[in-house]
Amino acid sequence: MRIALVTTTFLPQVGGVEWKVHFLASEYRERGHDVRVFHQRRRRGADGALPVCPSYAITSVWPPPFPGYGRMRVGEWFFPRAILAEHRKAPFDGIHCHSIELPTRYGVIVRHLAGVPVIATTCGHDALLRPELGWDLRTRPFYDNMVRNNVRRVDVVGSVSHAITMELRAMGATARIAEIPNGVDWPSFQSRSEGWLRSRLGLRATDLLILSLGRYHPIKDYVTGLRAVKLLLESPGVPQGVHYAIIGTGVEGLAPVVAEMGLQGRVHLVPNLPMADVPKALWDADVFLSTSRVEGFAQVVAQAMACARPVVLTDCPGNEDLAGCPGVLLGRVGDPGSLASAMARLAHDPAGRAAMGRAAHEESRRFAWGRIAEHYLALFEGLARPAGSLLLDRP
Repeated sequence: MRIALVTTTFLPQVGGVEWKVHFLASEYRERGHDVRVFHQRRRRGADGALPVCPSYAITSVWPPPFPGYGRMRVGEWFFPRAILAEHRKAPFDGIHCHSIELPTRYGVIVRHLAGVPVIATTCGHDALLRPELGWDLRTRPFYDNMVRNNVRRVDVVGSVSHAITMELRAMGATARIAEIPNGVDWPSFQSRSEGWLRSRLGLRATDLLILSLGRYHPIKDYVTGLRAVKLLLESPGVPQGVHYAIIGTGVEGLAPVVAEMGLQGRVHLVPNLPMADVPKALWDADVFLSTSRVEGFAQVVAQAMACARPVVLTDCPGNEDLAGCPGVLLGRVGDPGSLASAMARLAHDPAGRAAMGRAAHEESRRFAWGRIAEHYLALFEGLARPAGSLLLDRP
């Protein structure tokens, strides 16, 4: 098949959507499909290099983004033209859009003009409404109307969590909804590096290290995590060498909270790591902790499980799908006590902790990007239509 992946934000800007598009494109290509990624032209790093060596083709769509790009509908002119130009050279069998706002709008236009089937994958903030936490895209009528229209015009919506599926249904989506979680580059997370993070933090091999990964943002609710760790340290019988590391862009902003709680020396705030170092950090931890108030589907949780780490999660949208999974313990959103209890269970039982880590590692195989790609490829194969067929609905 020939597949177009459409996104606005892409590498070298690094985040969940960017890596998702890269890994899916790579997996499609590895399985012998012709793949091209369309994205907004962006400035690269000082050396002009991508952080990866892509095996797929890339089209950077002019012009670069600017304030008002979406509302002025600039992309609605340039993106479909770029996709259709490639389609005329060799027809696309399917278009995969990330996420369900602007990129899917571009796919919908091409679907109308050329009859190419479209799958749109959600990322979280494009579907769920949590304005108090900064997930407010759909509070703006322009984008809310666009999303509602898109989920009636595409063939399939890939929902990364059950909470998003319920929101799509509430919006009146008529497209087929397929629940397919985000994934993990499983092979690259299998090379452990003993002591890498502990050495950096000045910890002993016998210390119990709890780790959180992610940018400093209200959805991550790191303050609840700090309160839970404080309760853990104050609980009877907990090992003496308990430490908590938070790694992510901007987390140094938590320093005043750490000082106020008297957790200096126990809490370590580390600026963001390159993706290549994330597996080394995860393998060096004993427990992974996610205190999020909302997620689409946190890729970092799948990454922690792939590194055989038992995980303690809040039961927020996006995390709650993992309830009952081997190696996963759930606490309540915004409840330090329930999270501290879950961590205490792991702290008191090294053998049980190791067993949960092994179970999480085995469970994580279903999140490998290769398996996720196969789910999407099966959908595309089922949507195959004669080349050049036209659709009668309006874009």
